[in-house]
Amino acid sequence: MPAKGRASRGAVAIMAGTAFGQLVAIAVSPLLSRLYSPADFGIFSVVNAFAMVLGTVAALRYEMAIPLPRADDDARAVLVVAAIVTLGTTLATTLALWVLGPVVADLLGTPRVEPWLVWVPLIAAAITVFQMLNQWALRHRRYAATARRNFVSALGTVAVQILLGLRLAGPGGLVAGLGVGQAAGAASLLAGSGLARPVAPARLRQVARRFRRFPAMLAPAGLLNAVGIYVPVLLLAALYGPQDAGWFGFTQRIVTVPVTLVGQAVAQVYLSELALSRRSGGGRQAALFRTASMRLGLLGIIGGLALLLFARPLFPFVFGSAWERSGAMAQALGVSTALQLAASPLSQTLIVYERTTWQLSWDVARLVLVAGAGAVASATGADALAAVWSISIASAACYAVSWALSRRTVLQATADQAAAPGHPT
Repeated sequence: MPAKGRASRGAVAIMAGTAFGQLVAIAVSPLLSRLYSPADFGIFSVVNAFAMVLGTVAALRYEMAIPLPRADDDARAVLVVAAIVTLGTTLATTLALWVLGPVVADLLGTPRVEPWLVWVPLIAAAITVFQMLNQWALRHRRYAATARRNFVSALGTVAVQILLGLRLAGPGGLVAGLGVGQAAGAASLLAGSGLARPVAPARLRQVARRFRRFPAMLAPAGLLNAVGIYVPVLLLAALYGPQDAGWFGFTQRIVTVPVTLVGQAVAQVYLSELALSRRSGGGRQAALFRTASMRLGLLGIIGGLALLLFARPLFPFVFGSAWERSGAMAQALGVSTALQLAASPLSQTLIVYERTTWQLSWDVARLVLVAGAGAVASATGADALAAVWSISIASAACYAVSWALSRRTVLQATADQAAAPGHPT
């Protein structure tokens, strides 16, 4: 981040917490790759995809509005609204998957996933609470708390996955670890949050109406965004089987480390600082975007080249010969990973300036292009690796457009602010 002082220290703190968590996850991955088979990772990847997609929209994106109100009481009310909505969606989806689980498993061509689908709503609820408390912490610039939860979440996940992997066969340990890790991360954010004060029902109705565009526009956009991220796993499971989905899911687990480590840290601080600058009428928005773009772009180039050059020989050496196919898939994802790292953190710009229509349009286009790339590859008789290459190229193009939209938003907002009456010239 370009800003000095608290923002820079916040980015470093979040990156440190995320780095420790990701290093733990990477360090145990060679063990997990020997405790669980590619098919086990395939089942887990499908469950994880459903949980992440549902967790994105369980609160109808009200949690994204928590940093925006000027008054803390209004922000606290937004959080309560998000929690109430999450409870409702969790109950509804639990009932739906209890009834429709066999149908979903048949559509995916993966009958083994059926017993695990009923756990998706609970894991998704933990993910959503995790995000709500994190947004509250970011609003108050409690960057150390965010850093701590990143580490706690990763540690809880891998601890359960290893312990259960040593005692049980199948994907159950992987699924349980995901849920425990998200719950542990959420619990770590409660200390010092200051959320004990009650909120009047009238205020809940007021903020629900004020931010009604979030469920109306950002919820569909968030759903499409999450589906766009996880649709490759679901496509590979349905078109090529759980083993190819497992290779790809494991690949994503490793490849997304730089995106998570750098991208998430920058995105969270960027969101906090950009929203603060907009609320206070400051003029730092363009500088924030420009410098973050330069640094993220450089990191994206380095990360993408590393995957293209070294992923294929390193994967079987580190994780075992059963994962050679994952190395080839990681190489294919080098293109999209570079663009994702450069553009994804800056997409928070559209949220801060409430450009919900642009975000929704981009998410629709990304989903269509990514899903279409995978489907066309399968229809032409290409193997799973060729499908991953097609998906990666389509994703890279979409992230380039995302960066362009964010840049246009910042430049337009800066121009409007400079033209406003009373602005110094």
